[in-house]
Amino acid sequence: MTASRARPGPLAVFGGTFNPVHLGHLRSAVELVERLELDELRFMPCALPPHREAPGVDAATRAALVAAEEAPVAKARSNKRRRGRGAPITSGARARPRRPRGG
Repeated sequence: MTASRARPGPLAVFGGTFNPVHLGHLRSAVELVERLELDELRFMPCALPPHREAPGVDAATRAALVAAEEAPVAKARSNKRRRGRGAPITSGARARPRRPRGG
């Protein structure tokens, strides 16, 4: 017998350089969670932004700062998946390989 699992609810990804993370980021995150009734919001710090020069603070430090500041935002988590990658990438480029093939 297999146990059935509830389907996960809505999830949003909030990306940016977060250099530095500030009240505007946190307030936006709270609004997203509340208005969209999200089950989870993931902060995704960008290591190398595609639209401007690299920030003066390294990606690992910025990710740690985001993780330290996410506590006031209910249902927020930090996503470390992109941290440390060597080239910029857009969300669309990241999502395309994950689509099911043939459907």
